[in-house]
Amino acid sequence: MCQSTVGGMRFKVVPKYLKIDGVDNDGDGKTDELDEDVFELIVTGYYKNDFRRFASYLGSNSPIPLMDSALYTDDVNGVNLENNTFISGEDVMLDDSPGNPLYDVAGLAIKDPGTVADLSSDLTLGGPQAKIIGTGG
Repeated sequence: MCQSTVGGMRFKVVPKYLKIDGVDNDGDGKTDELDEDVFELIVTGYYKNDFRRFASYLGSNSPIPLMDSALYTDDVNGVNLENNTFISGEDVMLDDSPGNPLYDVAGLAIKDPGTVADLSSDLTLGGPQAKIIGTGG
């Protein structure tokens, strides 16, 4: 486990290797089999009395498809980013310093057959600070 405090906020990272944890992680009745050969990273960020949790799975045999954006949608019927919503596809280190720009992705993407034009026409930025950054259009 890794913990850090930055500017009044704190976070912790809990890594776990699912192939050797003795748990049926995918609910198929089998324990520690090949499709559980992934690392699970649970990141929890805290600010005052609030927290957010994010899970990520890393491995060469991950059952989760690769994504080329920070946020991905298949719905073109309206995306509304309220208030100070910020979506970033830029690679950032845990200390908030810039990461490797080779790992930057789009901030928001849409599933085929949707297009960037479809998404852009249905996107509403509902606040003065709402924005999306990343690679691409």
